[in-house]
Amino acid sequence: FNFISAVGFILISFMLYGDPVEKPLIGKVMEGSPAESAGLLAGDSVSAINGQPVDSWMKMMTMIREGSGGPLSLVIDRQGLSQEIVVTPELKEIPQLTGDPEKHYLIGIGAPSGGDWVEHREIGFIAACVESMRWTWELTLLTYRGLWQMVTGNISAKEIAGPIFIFGETYRQAQ
Repeated sequence: FNFISAVGFILISFMLYGDPVEKPLIGKVMEGSPAESAGLLAGDSVSAINGQPVDSWMKMMTMIREGSGGPLSLVIDRQGLSQEIVVTPELKEIPQLTGDPEKHYLIGIGAPSGGDWVEHREIGFIAACVESMRWTWELTLLTYRGLWQMVTGNISAKEIAGPIFIFGETYRQAQ
């Protein structure tokens, strides 16, 4: 019942507000990173990588992380002007929830803060049903992974947050 209820609430959210999609907007550029060396700036919007259109933050990050490691040609929009910037990613190890590191190609950019980089795209009923089930499934798996990490001791009890922290973080994100 909890799973079905979650699917229902997320479905209602999709139908009322649409599908939240993060724009491929660079929020920050890490010091000493390939992105900084190539001349990328916070506020740049990426529209294509190696000639392939980019319409979301997730698609942009997937294309960078799962690339070959060779130079990437990014078409960016900076203050209304389109330009091409070439950046070569670095292979880095990123710790996962399981505690094991995974290797990914990174260029040293971060997402923007605040909600102005998220747009809500209209979504049909069938697509909303599919997405609400996918979201609920992914969040359920994430919950079980977190619980498993607590049982195995890979996550400290100090890292567990209660309702007051969650409310405070929700308020901070809403701001």
